[in-house]
Amino acid sequence: MIHDRGRIKWSPFLIPEHKKRIAEFYEAENDEAQPELDEQYKDQLQTTLWEAIELKAPICVTYYTERRQKSIEGLICKIDKHEKMLTLDCDGDRARIRFDSLISVRLV
Repeated sequence: MIHDRGRIKWSPFLIPEHKKRIAEFYEAENDEAQPELDEQYKDQLQTTLWEAIELKAPICVTYYTERRQKSIEGLICKIDKHEKMLTLDCDGDRARIRFDSLISVRLV
């Protein structure tokens, strides 16, 4: 039985620029599009944020950054309406998240 090494057998013939481009291509396959939220859902996010402030409850925020969705948990430190930023305290670390990158907010 013949053992085929797939792409490995061709790698010595690739120049560094090609290797970099192939790696970028495979990385781009995992990219996600930022979901578009309707106004009703945005109002619901705002209500959840205000509820978390009133209760001083931790929240879990899912947001979009660098073509990926990420989640983070923490307490709300500040909501800056002027800069449109949400600041969370995550075990002593501060995370700043733009309002337009928010996808979901839930109380923990």
